[in-house]
Amino acid sequence: MHCTDVIVDVLAMWAPQPAPVRHLVRVAELCGFTENAARVAVRRLVVAGKLEAQTTDDRAGYRLSRDAAAFNQHVRRAVSRPRTRPWSGAWLQVLMSLPDRQRKRRAAMQRALSVLRLRSPYRGVWMRPDNLDVNQHDVVMQLGEAGGDGERPHVLAARFFDPARERALAADLFELETTAEEQRRALTVVERARDELLTLPLGDAVAASIGLGRAAIGVLFRDPLLPAALLPTDWAADALRHGFAATSALAAELWRRWAEAEGDRSGIDTARLRQIFDEVTVRASLPELWEAPALAYEMPSRAAP
Repeated sequence: MHCTDVIVDVLAMWAPQPAPVRHLVRVAELCGFTENAARVAVRRLVVAGKLEAQTTDDRAGYRLSRDAAAFNQHVRRAVSRPRTRPWSGAWLQVLMSLPDRQRKRRAAMQRALSVLRLRSPYRGVWMRPDNLDVNQHDVVMQLGEAGGDGERPHVLAARFFDPARERALAADLFELETTAEEQRRALTVVERARDELLTLPLGDAVAASIGLGRAAIGVLFRDPLLPAALLPTDWAADALRHGFAATSALAAELWRRWAEAEGDRSGIDTARLRQIFDEVTVRASLPELWEAPALAYEMPSRAAP
C-alpha cells in the first residue's frame, strides 16, 4: 500500500467534507509514512486531478475531486448494495469501435466498459448477462459519443439456447474459477481479522484496518454480479460482503476510539467521526480505474417499463 492510497482512503471516508492537512499527515504517520511522504503524496494527487484544495473556516484542507468522488460513490454502491434484477436469459452485447489513434482515450474507454462489468470475447464486442438494474444502454451510448473518432456503438440483446454453452462462456469471460478462489481467500482473511484486530494495539489495529478494507473492497468490486444460474457452486461473494460489513463495523469503532484517544493531536473532529461511522462509510477506492470517464460511474437506475 502506497502513501497515496492512505490519503485517498481517508478522504473517501471523510467525503464530502475536506480534511485538514494535519489530519492526513497524522493518519499517514500511523501507517508508517513520514510527514514529508504524506505531503508529497497530497501534491501528486492534486497534480493528477484526484484531489482539490478547499479552505473552510480559515483552515486549508483537501477533498476528493469530482471525478474521484463519483468513483468512490460508485465503489460504495457496488460493494454494499449491488443492483441486480431477475435474469430473463438475455445477454447484453455492445458492438463498439474504440479510437486507435488516441491511446489514453482508448484505455480509458476500455476501463469504463469494465466498470460497467462488460467483458470482451474479441475485438469490438463487449457483453454480459442483462441482469443489472441500471440503464446500461443509455450509458453505453454516451460512452460512444465521448469516444472521439470511434463509431457509435450498437447495443443488442442475444440469447443462447444451450445452458452448458452459456455457463462455459461466463466462466471464460469473467474468469470465474480464479475469482471464486480470490473470494474464498479474502473471506478467510476477513473472518480471521475480526478476532486479530482486537488483539493489536489500538494504533496498529487502525492501520491494519485500512489495508484490510482496501483488499476486501477490491475483491468485491470485481464481482461480475452474474445470475446464480451461471455461477460456480463455491461462489463466496455474498458471504464476503456480509463478513466485510461486520469487520467494517468493528474497524469503525476502533477508528473512533483511536481518534478520541489522540484528541487534538490527530486533527480529527471526533463528533464528525461519529457521524461518519454511523453510516459505516467504505474507506477505499481503486485508483487504477480513475481515468475512466466519470459518466460511467453515475449510472441511472433502469427505467420502469
